[in-house]
Amino acid sequence: MIDTEFLNAKVILIEEAQFHKNLLDFVVMAVDVHEKHVIVAGLDGDANRNPFGEVLNLVPLADHIVKLKAICKKCSDENIVNDAIFTSKIVNNSSLVDVGGVDKYESLCRRHYIENNLKN
Repeated sequence: MIDTEFLNAKVILIEEAQFHKNLLDFVVMAVDVHEKHVIVAGLDGDANRNPFGEVLNLVPLADHIVKLKAICKKCSDENIVNDAIFTSKIVNNSSLVDVGGVDKYESLCRRHYIENNLKN
């Protein structure tokens, strides 16, 4: 059964989309069937650079995509401004879902991500 609040809404905002189950099915139903404007915010990849949740499945269906980036922490420490396109774990924990901020993750550019995670 569909909720009255959903039916009355014109815009649906989904935050932390990487954690939502059946994201693709819900968005398709909301947009194509109920003509809602849906805004989805979430991570497209995890700290291992693998797809995270169903966010990337929405790309072929999207009217508009904005990919936001942070500033690389290590470049910033050197007074250089570089886009951070990856997130790197700074704690020794292999759990995929590990909620935290700067205490557990740092935003890195490609060079620093590779140096920190892929080089021996």
